[in-house]
Amino acid sequence: MSNTNKNKYIQLGILLGVAIIIYIPIVLGLFETWYTDANYSHGFLIPVLSGYLIYDRRKALSGISLSSNYNGLIILCSGLMLYIFGTAASEYFSVRLSLIVVLTGIVIFILGTRFFKNIWFPMTFLFFMVPLPYIIYYKITFPLQLLSTQIAATILKSVGIPLILQGNIIHLQNYSLEVVEACSGLRSLMTLSALSAAIAYVYLQRFLSGILLIILTPPIAILANTGRIIMSAIVAIAFSPNLAKGIFHDISGLVIFLIGLILVSLCAIILKRIQIGKTNEEL
Repeated sequence: MSNTNKNKYIQLGILLGVAIIIYIPIVLGLFETWYTDANYSHGFLIPVLSGYLIYDRRKALSGISLSSNYNGLIILCSGLMLYIFGTAASEYFSVRLSLIVVLTGIVIFILGTRFFKNIWFPMTFLFFMVPLPYIIYYKITFPLQLLSTQIAATILKSVGIPLILQGNIIHLQNYSLEVVEACSGLRSLMTLSALSAAIAYVYLQRFLSGILLIILTPPIAILANTGRIIMSAIVAIAFSPNLAKGIFHDISGLVIFLIGLILVSLCAIILKRIQIGKTNEEL
């Protein structure tokens, strides 16, 4: 490593140290949200995976000649302004978002755009760790509740199970199955979206294939969650309502998520094969 690069990394360490001091309360708040809100428990995984992806690029990064880019200073200042205004307005989403903007600005300012181009995905991937604003969260959650409930009710009716659909509640003969916010599917959707983005970057590597995988993820998450609702209804009818809302409810969440992850992985494999096939045709 050249002396110039060593000096750049020292400067990077100093600025990152200052940023850590400023953002300690914000990071601690993020940890608390990830720990207490199951919708964002995947947040613990995001920085770890992002760090690994940067580490995996270490050989390519070591060969880059580093040079300052003052556009990074503009991004850094923009992030700090976002932090100040967000703090003044008690708007946690803006403050948390500013952390990623500040980190991006520091990297570009000290190490340059060539370096950033090699780690753009791990840096962008950090956005998945930031909880959505509540106004957006509730606008997404309720439609997902209704959509999953309606699809499940339609399928149950088609196989001859009598029911009455009332909003997000399915009234069965012996049980009223309510699809609450926690069962809207948003939790699995957010986690699967993060994982599908990582799979697209690492495995597919082509932009179009990656976008297609990410587009396919929401329908997969919705269908998987619909399957959970259907199975809960069947368990309530065939066995007992207590079982449906008890241990089965707890276990089915993990099972359905794993099924969703398997489906996302299968889609990635199919897209990869299509990608290889097109490459062979070009050759």
